[in-house]
Amino acid sequence: MTKLHTRPVKTPWLAALLMFCVGIINLSVPALAAGQKLLIHNANIFMVGGVYHLDADVEYALTRPLVEALINGVGLTFDMQIEVIKVNEWWLNTELATITQRNRLAFHALSRQFVVENLNTNVLETFPDLTSALRYQGRVQNLPILDVSLLDEDGDYRIRVRVDLARDELPLPLRARGYFSNAWQLSSDWRIWELR
Repeated sequence: MTKLHTRPVKTPWLAALLMFCVGIINLSVPALAAGQKLLIHNANIFMVGGVYHLDADVEYALTRPLVEALINGVGLTFDMQIEVIKVNEWWLNTELATITQRNRLAFHALSRQFVVENLNTNVLETFPDLTSALRYQGRVQNLPILDVSLLDEDGDYRIRVRVDLARDELPLPLRARGYFSNAWQLSSDWRIWELR
């Protein structure tokens, strides 16, 4: 009777690659499914002088890793995305306008102050503690969105708003954490209004 001899395949790099891919899948699926929530409260769309405006309060609850990164010199950029959409009955909806309001939150170690910078206007405000800085950053008042003259009278329109941590703005060594760790995935749900 002939014996069949088998040799183990010597490809440790293939096994390592396979384990890495399985690890990434295991890390990324729960992380993407369970991101932290930012909350948009008291949001209101109103018209002044023919222009739609937004008022809102955003509740920023930072996770411990984000606070630690902030204290250690990592600036955190948050985007408020505002989209104006025309609802089409027989076709895909049309995105008419997109506005992004960006704020950068930072900590200055020498002055022990928290700084909120509006990246659209370059206005800086400083605060002695993180709670005050987050409260200020979360207060949106009289933000112009769209001139009513750009809309058709018989059109059906929606405005939707959400806020999230701009992970692409994180320093390169932290960007992977931004995509694969729950603690770095801060976002709100979309808030939607009908325009009348």
